[in-house]
Amino acid sequence: MRLLILPLLLAACSRPPDAPENLEEISAWIFTHHGDEEPAALSQALDNLGPLLNANVDAVREGFQVVGLPQEAVEALSPDEVHTAAGILGVSTALLSAFPLDDNAYAQLAVDQALIHPDTYLAYARDYQGDADAFLAHQDERLSTFEQVTVSLPLGGELEHRTSNQQRWIDTQWGPALVQRSWLPERGEANYEWLEVDEQYYVNLFLPVEGGVWHLQTSWMVNDQDLIPDATLLSQMVDLMYDLAEGLEGWLAGPTR
Repeated sequence: MRLLILPLLLAACSRPPDAPENLEEISAWIFTHHGDEEPAALSQALDNLGPLLNANVDAVREGFQVVGLPQEAVEALSPDEVHTAAGILGVSTALLSAFPLDDNAYAQLAVDQALIHPDTYLAYARDYQGDADAFLAHQDERLSTFEQVTVSLPLGGELEHRTSNQQRWIDTQWGPALVQRSWLPERGEANYEWLEVDEQYYVNLFLPVEGGVWHLQTSWMVNDQDLIPDATLLSQMVDLMYDLAEGLEGWLAGPTR
């Protein structure tokens, strides 16, 4: 019996893989390890992320390109879905929020996003798979939601899609952080004939640090269209995420909160 117990103990005590220490790789790591049963790998990644954001305030606000997601990470999202990371593009942006973590979490998970971002969402509906109140009270570690949204695009365009979302609390050296990953369970439908959003993956996190709460967003897209250059598409992705972060800050500061 002793020979059987020893390997089990060694497996239980194995250390998590080392998280990356650079901004270009860390979001892909977070997306990949978001579903881990044990939170140690994510905790290390977030502990690495805080100083990187603090040291690059202006650069992260402007946005920066990130590495793509590994194929095995997107294949593991759902046994009923087929996903690819081939030809993927990724970009991040981050903004230091003036409001506490729990205020940001409430706005993200308890408020109709069309009220916070009326210029972005033409329609918005959310379905909870779990107890949102218990999650927001930090009683439950995880919460899943599904969204049905219609997004406004330039020149009268619209993009309709469903989104699968997974939220979890992760302990860091500064306290709990809210980490969300999202993806499209199927292709989004746009009223532009040339625009087909085959895949989109997303990390949305709120990390408390000394002096505030960092709101970092990362979006990856697989898009087969040739009309818009990659650099332009990435710039538009940054602009959208920055507008979402600014809109959230404005709503939190406003009288209708």
